[in-house]
Amino acid sequence: MLPETLPVCPVRGSVIYPTMVMPIDAGRPVSIRAIDQALTRERVLLIVSQKDKEVENPKPSDLYEVGTACNILKMRKNPDGSVQVLVQAFARVRVREWLDLGDHLEAKGEVLSDEPADPTLVKALVREVKDKFQALLKEGKYLAPEVAQFVLNLE
Repeated sequence: MLPETLPVCPVRGSVIYPTMVMPIDAGRPVSIRAIDQALTRERVLLIVSQKDKEVENPKPSDLYEVGTACNILKMRKNPDGSVQVLVQAFARVRVREWLDLGDHLEAKGEVLSDEPADPTLVKALVREVKDKFQALLKEGKYLAPEVAQFVLNLE
């Protein structure tokens, strides 16, 4: 169950999936404040990737609409003022509403279910990937032999 609102920690160039445990380094005030807020509540943080990693002070329009809810397992403050948190992701979340609180972002969202894929569709997609991969190999694109063998043996 998600809290009604979640502090948002924007990240650059990384994605975290449910069940992953990952360290997050936070140096920007917006991220540090979100982590502080999460620690004063249920220790749940919404990790959301930025669309452009060069943006220093991201607004909601700079973030993707789907993020990952994470439990904060540990936190360490560094001498330079940055923090490092160890998080464990537990759910993908679609943001329904962004809340810009000035010093950090929060979001209201809904958990996305992981419905099993249609086996017929999966087989068709695997077949299509193999066909396109073989076409690349015929064009003379170099790949390590073990990579080529791995893809061609997918079922």
